[in-house]
Amino acid sequence: IMAAPIRADVCIQEMSTPEATCQRMALPQTATVAALPGTPPLQAIGAGPAGGVEPGIIELREVQQLATRLLGIQFLQAEDEAEEASRLRRVRDYENQLRADRFENFASMTDYSIKYANLDLIRERGRSVCKIEWPGGNATGFLIGRKYVLTNCHVFDLMDAATKRNTPANRKAANYRVTFYLLSENQTNMVFSLVPSKPISSDKALDYAILQIDITKYTVQDLEHLRPLGEFVSDGLARGSVIILIGHPDGREKKVEFCAVEGLDHNRTICVNFGNPFTQAQTMTYHTSTFFHGSSGSPGLDKDGCLVLMHSRGFYPYQGAQSAIEQGGLLSSV
Repeated sequence: IMAAPIRADVCIQEMSTPEATCQRMALPQTATVAALPGTPPLQAIGAGPAGGVEPGIIELREVQQLATRLLGIQFLQAEDEAEEASRLRRVRDYENQLRADRFENFASMTDYSIKYANLDLIRERGRSVCKIEWPGGNATGFLIGRKYVLTNCHVFDLMDAATKRNTPANRKAANYRVTFYLLSENQTNMVFSLVPSKPISSDKALDYAILQIDITKYTVQDLEHLRPLGEFVSDGLARGSVIILIGHPDGREKKVEFCAVEGLDHNRTICVNFGNPFTQAQTMTYHTSTFFHGSSGSPGLDKDGCLVLMHSRGFYPYQGAQSAIEQGGLLSSV
């Protein structure tokens, strides 16, 4: 899963724009998620409607293996039916215990609060988060230099594949663009064309790509509204930290989600998400994470507004799961 429909969460309102077509982000359609015995396997979900059409872009098994190692719970499906039933019971027990620790003992276990003084800072840095669009797909990215945007490598792979399809829409350069939605009433959205070339830098293992945008149509004064976030990268992330994801789920308005880190290694993180912790308790148990379809490339900030990770992909641990396992990449590794 790389990006998902938002339900109840904090919203950063963007300027009015035509509603984007709902799209899926890029796990291959052949990948499956372990399902309850006797039910069909779940397809992995991934980046906007281009999601899943490019085989081999992202391997679900890699995410499951990482989550298994960092969380100590087996997420890889067992071949034996009895072993699989036992595995699923352990996954559900883990999910139930984690939900109880987070929400039934919410005040003592996980601190989702942020300083009031940091709200404007996080809001300002959220302006530098953009929606990336190409024919048949969408994702999220963010400004790291005056003319450079960071997103996932698999997002670039999807765009690159789109350029090779021989249709009028796919050949039109203007259909490959990034849009920054500014927040002040007297400001308009800023749209940039992507420079048609390979990334300035990329790595498939870390799943990042730095793309160049064409800034020539804007003045220096215009560009001052967008603060490059590259100077705010921090390596101060620990297990149990709460991060703030900002992105464009489903290619729609900019949204914010709070996530708790359950596991991390030297360059990746795993979050287990039940949805927005500020919704009513009877509602949150029915919510999975809101950041799947279209949110690949969303930045994750700590509660002081420092840039710590980039959202990439994830999966539901079983059919009808109330949680979602999500992976991010540490930006200190990039």
